[in-house]
Amino acid sequence: MGAKTTQEIAEFVCDLQYSQLPPELVSHINNLAMGYLGMTLAGSVLPNGQIVTKYAKAQGAAPAAGVSGGGFRTSAEQAALVNATLAHATELEDVSFPDGLYSLAIFAPAFALGEQLKLPGQRVIEGFVVGYEVASSLGTACADAASKGWMLSAVFGSVGVAATAAKLLGLNLEQTANALSIGASQGTGIVRQSGTGAHTFEAGCAARNGICAGSLARAGLSGNTTILEGPGGMCDLIASLPNFEAPVGSRVAQVGIRKYPCCGIMQRNIDGMLDLIKENKLSAEEVESVVVEVNHTFSMYMKFPDPLTGAQTRFSIEHAMAGCFLEPKVFLGTFTDEKANDPEFKAFRRKVKMVLHPEWEHGYFPQPSPITVHTKDGSSIRKDCVFARGDAGHPLTDQDVMDKFMGCVDYAGVLSHEQAGRAAKMVQALDDVKDVSELVNIFSFPDKLAK
Repeated sequence: MGAKTTQEIAEFVCDLQYSQLPPELVSHINNLAMGYLGMTLAGSVLPNGQIVTKYAKAQGAAPAAGVSGGGFRTSAEQAALVNATLAHATELEDVSFPDGLYSLAIFAPAFALGEQLKLPGQRVIEGFVVGYEVASSLGTACADAASKGWMLSAVFGSVGVAATAAKLLGLNLEQTANALSIGASQGTGIVRQSGTGAHTFEAGCAARNGICAGSLARAGLSGNTTILEGPGGMCDLIASLPNFEAPVGSRVAQVGIRKYPCCGIMQRNIDGMLDLIKENKLSAEEVESVVVEVNHTFSMYMKFPDPLTGAQTRFSIEHAMAGCFLEPKVFLGTFTDEKANDPEFKAFRRKVKMVLHPEWEHGYFPQPSPITVHTKDGSSIRKDCVFARGDAGHPLTDQDVMDKFMGCVDYAGVLSHEQAGRAAKMVQALDDVKDVSELVNIFSFPDKLAK
């Protein structure tokens, strides 16, 4: 049975304690935190990340929480805004489906408040869990809204982060219900923004808005505490679902870990193509054409057959398929402005055709996504792409997680391996950290950052 009202969700937030979390779930959360922190560093050197960093620095807010790769502190709200945007700029975010919620939107405010309040790792984990469970369970209940163009991770992210803030700020039940309500008033996200800076910024908005909601509720601001349910409630407006059932308590375990810095929908296609290349020893020169068969939801995101920017390449199946053939490893260096305009990539992208099946069921992964490679000698090779390695139920190894983290560190180039190793050990035992400020400081003031 899931939660069916705002009040029941508030009760879940207030009741959950770290001691209730099984050790294997805590270990999974530590791995997710490792990915998040690495992403913030990588995002700090990307164009969209730098824009938002400069914006926050110009606000001159009282220094309470650090900006990753920024070398300065700002308010917890501003730090959460920037750090979530930095991480999201990489498109390496770890998500659960069918809600598509990214863990970075919850980690950013949890760490920002943890630093401001000098909280231990267990409290940050506690805050992350309630925030992720609330946002993800609401997104899961309203999953059909994604096919209408709602970015549910951002829509319900503000509500989830309000839960995180309520937990970490120590709000009572009434205040928590008000925080959820205030968060709901700030929740929005639009799939059509994918491939733009605004898309990455939506994660930051959710992170900032939730802290705002919790802070205002603590100060006494009220909200309608039946805001999620019933006619005219948030779930009704978003998904025509006045009577929802949100499966709170089961969602964090469903978060998959993403390997490639591009839209999560095409992770399995990249895995499938890399498998075909390896199994058949294919080269780019042998390929006549590539056909990728998709449903309506996939086509809503993959809008850039000939991308002009790095941000657009992350939503281009044509570019991703080219990267599989033209790059030694598909990672952050594959999805850049330079690669978007590289003549070799442009030529290969013209070989790739996305075929839409409007008759197929909508949704992220309701059926396999076949890829077919036609070679110049007249033969064809086909693979049904069903899941990506790293999805829930198909976990990566701890070494894979470490490789992703170090790949982000190397891409950013502002943190030494010595300090990165020190940080990694702390994150791997986040539940034992007495004050997360020490950990966050490594990323906010990396030792190789130009002064």
